[in-house]
Amino acid sequence: MKVWRIGTNWGGTDIFPLFKENKIAFAGSEVEPYVKKVVKGDLIAITNGQQIIAIGKAHRITSLSNYDTQYVTDYDNVSCIELATFFTRNENKEIDFGIYDGQGKQFHEAHNDYKRNIISLYEKISNKNMLIEATKLLKYKKQIILQGPPGTGKTKLAKEIAADLIAPKNLGSPMAKVNEFLKNFNENKPEILDFRQQGQSLLNDFFQRFPKEKLGELNLENYPLGSGANDTFCWWLEYGLPMFGIYSGFAQKFLIVYKKEENAFVRTGFTKKAETDEDGMALLAEQIYNVANDLELNEAKKYLGNGFILKILNTYHPEKYFPVNAEKSLNNILKLLGLNPAGLDIIEKSRALQNEFVRLKKENNSTASNVEFMRFLFSNFDLKGDIVLQSNELVSGGEKKIIQFHPSYSYEDFVRGIVAETNENNNLSYLVKNRTFAEFAQNAFDNPSANYVLIIDEINRANLSSVLGELIYALEYRYYFNADVNEQLEAKVKSIYGITDEGIDTTYDLILPENLYVIGTMNTADRSVGHIDYAIRRRFAFVDVLPKDLSNDPTIVFDSNLFNAVSELFDNHITSDFKKNEVQLGHSYFIDKSKEGGSMAIRLEYEIKPILEEYVRDGVLKESALEAIGNLS
Repeated sequence: MKVWRIGTNWGGTDIFPLFKENKIAFAGSEVEPYVKKVVKGDLIAITNGQQIIAIGKAHRITSLSNYDTQYVTDYDNVSCIELATFFTRNENKEIDFGIYDGQGKQFHEAHNDYKRNIISLYEKISNKNMLIEATKLLKYKKQIILQGPPGTGKTKLAKEIAADLIAPKNLGSPMAKVNEFLKNFNENKPEILDFRQQGQSLLNDFFQRFPKEKLGELNLENYPLGSGANDTFCWWLEYGLPMFGIYSGFAQKFLIVYKKEENAFVRTGFTKKAETDEDGMALLAEQIYNVANDLELNEAKKYLGNGFILKILNTYHPEKYFPVNAEKSLNNILKLLGLNPAGLDIIEKSRALQNEFVRLKKENNSTASNVEFMRFLFSNFDLKGDIVLQSNELVSGGEKKIIQFHPSYSYEDFVRGIVAETNENNNLSYLVKNRTFAEFAQNAFDNPSANYVLIIDEINRANLSSVLGELIYALEYRYYFNADVNEQLEAKVKSIYGITDEGIDTTYDLILPENLYVIGTMNTADRSVGHIDYAIRRRFAFVDVLPKDLSNDPTIVFDSNLFNAVSELFDNHITSDFKKNEVQLGHSYFIDKSKEGGSMAIRLEYEIKPILEEYVRDGVLKESALEAIGNLS
């Protein structure tokens, strides 16, 4: 590769705008013999005075007349360099382009430090732009695969992309967003009217079945989960009214459940002290009656969980209690709204939040309900995580996770599967659990204002069709919810496993959020693993990460001579079944690691030569390569 410098002054006229518009460079006819020496791949540094203002890589030499006949009149019919890439100082302000103070004609070849500095500059910009382009592609496609031969830095690039996506970002004032939502809320939108009509219909059915005045009469037939009936009190709270609050936990929060496999009721908490199931149910019904009628709440808290109490209060007294039950979420919302939760118990926090909502609603002349406000909050803020406010502005950061696939990796390891667990009595039980990917997806759901990136190293070493299963649908069709307009796109796919809650089946659904991204890395030289089928390929975008000479990187010691010698092996000895860019050893093999005990002599003898010899045995390189491999030094 040669490096050339060209100025932008043509008889007192700055022709850089023309260079930029057409991605070209040209000089006067007196230096045309030099211009014609440029070949594809050479670098062109464009200067204005001593300042480097752009840099590009040559594609070919052509005539200026091929662009515009007027150019010939204005600038002579000279040879023109078409540039494959064109990076300007103004578009890359975070990178120091430096100066070029070497003397020479308007167009001349750069040598020594000038050459090294320009190559280094080009590598910096190329790396930055590759990162930007890969990040843009990932945002569009949601999942990409970085592919290339061994040692090209695919995993390193994946980490850099992930770091860029999950970096903490300032989301501005949460109160400004809250006020905007309340002020602009339109209850006459069809989707809002439908939501309210559906909700009111559900509540009417529930209140008809379970009026608060008769909750003291709850019994073992109409109370517990587990019997398979979809009209018990607990079923309604857990599944029938999900739109009216954020409520989660385990079945034991209901204190009495029915387990089919044991054909028996299981009692926990204070109900265990009762002599019979019926007696335990009577004690429980009394406390539920008190809560629903807003009586003896301090007494009820001795027996019932806070989440259970708040769910009942939210349902029967929505005008007094806010529809959120998890204390951490309540604390986060109060914090977002500028209220201090210190000194308040969980019920007082719910009341305080409802009172603040009423105040804000009145202040903004809004018609939103507390349920609609709740849905807005959870779709915009990480209310299950840790809220960070700086100068009353919200700062949100995402998360990355790295895993590595291998041939024995399965769907049950990656998505969802049966896990054996023992309880405190050492009794063995089998539960369906979300695994790595489904758990990470839930984290992304809980924090919609940030990005979550899963890096799958060596993605093609597992049987992808088996590992992903029905996820190939969910990867393409993501869940989307915009509480501002109550717009929801719910793309569900059924898992082969249903998540269980204390032995009670809940859901087979798998849903992936919009803010979850997947980056896979794939070694194109590894043909011992399965290919990726077309259905899965369609869900991913593929980015080539290829070997490159890093001799001008000032942060490392790179053996450029050895890199080029090995590169020539693949030019001269590769078999017809393979392509050089799929198998050539990457640049990381040629970085001197003497500080870690890995000098280039050691790396050549114990890392580079062995894999090259393996390539010969595998038919990647011809037998004729062995002598050249032995001569490497």
